[in-house]
Amino acid sequence: MALTATKALITLGDARLLLGKGATDTADDQLIDMIIGQASVLIAKELGYNPIENSYKEFHAGSGDFLWLENIPVSSVDLISTDRDDVLSVIYDSTEASYATVEVTTTALKLRKRVSGTLTTNTLVLSDYDTIADLDTAIDALTPWTCTPVSSFSTWAASSLIPMPAQHASNSQATFSVPTTPEDDVELTPETGCLYNWRGWSPSSGVRNVYVEYTAGWTRADLPEPLKSACLELVALMYNMSKKDGSLKSEELGDYEYTMADRLGAVFSATGGTSVSNMIAMKLGPYKRFLVRAY
Repeated sequence: MALTATKALITLGDARLLLGKGATDTADDQLIDMIIGQASVLIAKELGYNPIENSYKEFHAGSGDFLWLENIPVSSVDLISTDRDDVLSVIYDSTEASYATVEVTTTALKLRKRVSGTLTTNTLVLSDYDTIADLDTAIDALTPWTCTPVSSFSTWAASSLIPMPAQHASNSQATFSVPTTPEDDVELTPETGCLYNWRGWSPSSGVRNVYVEYTAGWTRADLPEPLKSACLELVALMYNMSKKDGSLKSEELGDYEYTMADRLGAVFSATGGTSVSNMIAMKLGPYKRFLVRAY
């Protein structure tokens, strides 16, 4: 789900309005903004997907006719591929490093080396290079790193590289690829993120044999009101708790009493104690997603 990419479900202005902050009462804005980020991540974890629109690159184990993308609702699928071709190899051509690796993430190519106990990382942001050839030039400039591209792919976009974990490159070639031969005749159910291939995925089973690039989630303007409301309520709860004595274990107001553990532990619980409102759980319930996977 890439929670590090989770975007805020509400704006600072939304939260300030709920908390009754005036235009000049900005002392807590940094705190509120931090709480919004925390609440957004907590809600994404509870839902089982990132609800705010984002772009994704994912590998899936294609088995049978169906597969389910990690995030919903899916607004567009840019590429589905079950085939790939090697387009470049990178080598650290020196014996000075105890180890050297190359990694491709969804956004960057990272070259790491450890020399005399010191780790150095060069990060090349893929969007800064139009083509594989441009990326090749940038890598070669970092001597003793050397890049060897496949000439027939030199004009392909650098951003088309498939994400791969760190590959050994110390006096050894680390090879990277791009997806090729896009799948066609694939049907999509946007609400569930289900891809149906009536011919079956080829090969029919495997690990990371299907590569998908797609966009999923709602824009903040189109976010369903229950999700926005749940985030606002959670932000208010976390903000108000941040103002209380951290050593306080319980609180009593007339005939009403609750413990802090109850307050925190039952926020998302549909069966929480009677002293705790389960409104957040009720608002999130219809949008929660459960995927059961077998590998």
